[in-house]
Amino acid sequence: MVGDIGPGGGIVFFVGDFTLTITGAQMKYLEAAPSTWSGAGSDPNSAWSGNTSSSVTTADAIGTGARNSTSMLAVSGTGAAQLATSYTNNGYTDWYLPSKAELKQLSVERGRFPAGSFTAGGYWTSSQSSNSRSWITTMSNGSQIDRPKGNSQYVRPIRAFAPVS
Repeated sequence: MVGDIGPGGGIVFFVGDFTLTITGAQMKYLEAAPSTWSGAGSDPNSAWSGNTSSSVTTADAIGTGARNSTSMLAVSGTGAAQLATSYTNNGYTDWYLPSKAELKQLSVERGRFPAGSFTAGGYWTSSQSSNSRSWITTMSNGSQIDRPKGNSQYVRPIRAFAPVS
């Protein structure tokens, strides 16, 4: 249920059938890491990638963030995807930087998170808009705009999971 604590210790913000494109697995839920995930008490800032001018094959839909993150890491092992994919909680190591649609959905459900869970400003998605620009989502109002990849924006990992059978 949206608003519940997921198995990774985050808050569930999406329930619906989708395919995780990196594995082809059928999934049902998305959870966002808690606001304390980085150990700093707030979300860290980062450039989108250490490579700010190369094209990365990305997609925007729900279920594509994990594949996007892997594509980003293949071009540059630094930046927002590296922060997100390095996160581990409750034994889960499958966290990633959300796609444009995944982060938009998170912004829609931001009211289900404790007060102060998100910092004012833009959060990186794993979806690229051009060779040098990628999408951010402003959590306070859900607006999505593209920004230069070298800009510093906030990062919040998510993960997908299926019901336990």
